[in-house]
Amino acid sequence: MQNLTEPKQKYLVGFDRFIALEWSEFALELAAHPSMRKQDQVNELKTYLSNYLDGNDAIRKTANVLTRLWLDTNMVFSELRDKAILIHKKGNDLDKVALHWGMSLAVFPLFKDTAVQVGRLCSIQGSFQRNEIHGRLLESYGNLGTLPRSVNRILQSMQNWHTLQKTATKAYTKKHIRITDAEIELWLIEATINSSTHQRILFNDLFRLPELFPYKLNGEIRSLISHSKYIYLERDGNNLEYLTAR
Repeated sequence: MQNLTEPKQKYLVGFDRFIALEWSEFALELAAHPSMRKQDQVNELKTYLSNYLDGNDAIRKTANVLTRLWLDTNMVFSELRDKAILIHKKGNDLDKVALHWGMSLAVFPLFKDTAVQVGRLCSIQGSFQRNEIHGRLLESYGNLGTLPRSVNRILQSMQNWHTLQKTATKAYTKKHIRITDAEIELWLIEATINSSTHQRILFNDLFRLPELFPYKLNGEIRSLISHSKYIYLERDGNNLEYLTAR
């Protein structure tokens, strides 16, 4: 994976449109055909989106998000993306949301920060209102005029991805997903480590990371990590174990 000292192509807000799971799947399918030129992929994506969206501006902006997510070959996490594409080609539909989730964590800081706040609030109080997420993120991002709208689009997308659900009182609660495919579970862990600020987290924290709130990881993590080319376990002078990006 790319070293922290190298320039990163990440997007401060970026994820500012509603993204249906079906649309993200279509973009990933396009990415799985490297023989197509990027511009041809983007054009085909826009044609596809025109079946669901009205207006060139809406189509262009939505295509921009999906391009950054799956079609940008110069992205900082290109190896992560390429591995996701290979996994996707094997056709495990049950766990496919984890690929879009992990890539969104890695590419879009606002998506990750939203997921972190959602996970924390769900852990503390079981449910949350949108304005609670707005308030928490405004403390970090400042008075960014587009922030509430972008966060709403992220929450709307998470609901469409079946990771959140609305209650009768219009609050949100999380859904629980157990990953059945060990390769996808390892990839999601790799994506999460690489999305962290220092590309390093305490091993014991992995099972309670708020940004992974929809997912319940299986118990054989050590065995999975031993097969990874991108992350490894290390022990520091205080005898603490860390998961670290290579």
